[in-house]
Amino acid sequence: MRHLRWALVATAVLAFPAPAFAGGGGRPVVAPSGSHDLVQTLRTFVELPAPLNPRYGYGTNPCVEVGDHTLVAITWGEEVTCTAEVGTEVRTGAMHFCSSFEGPPYYATNPKAGRACARAASPELGVSVSVDGAPPVDLFQPQYTAHTPPTHVRLPVDNVFGLPPQPGTVYGFGWHANIRNLDIGRHTYVTTVQVDGRSIPFPHVINIVPRGSLG
Repeated sequence: MRHLRWALVATAVLAFPAPAFAGGGGRPVVAPSGSHDLVQTLRTFVELPAPLNPRYGYGTNPCVEVGDHTLVAITWGEEVTCTAEVGTEVRTGAMHFCSSFEGPPYYATNPKAGRACARAASPELGVSVSVDGAPPVDLFQPQYTAHTPPTHVRLPVDNVFGLPPQPGTVYGFGWHANIRNLDIGRHTYVTTVQVDGRSIPFPHVINIVPRGSLG
């Protein structure tokens, strides 16, 4: 399914400023997301079974935890809403990968071939993110661009590739950022992707609540 359409990894804050509740204090920060973060995100979505996987499978919950207090939201263009506790980071951008268990043109078994394959599988010509109506941050800059090292994964039962459970290696590439310092209240953030001659906005809403509010 992943090569029939592409998804955006979480983003989007529209023009609503966050209410001034106690939280991180100050304005949200768009920080670079390096190869470690990309590995974390890639491994999560490759290993997540299809019934729970909103990106490559048919999971219906677009809000996925990819680490301790780190959230990725998946959209195919519609606005989605997530709720998270204060202190949560939101990871956003675009990501693609090749692997040792797929057929051509997404097949790769060594780092050099994997890097080239993952980059070739990435059709975007631009990615930016705007948080709470602030000017967009251009993610097509070196500090937001990352390749993963060879990343070992284990495909589960009901994996998104329709294969028997097995180990494998993936090679990822993407433009990523972490949105930090989100105060308690309603936030919006918009990631815009340039692809196929179009500029496509992906809006998201995230409601930040106090620690312990989610049980």
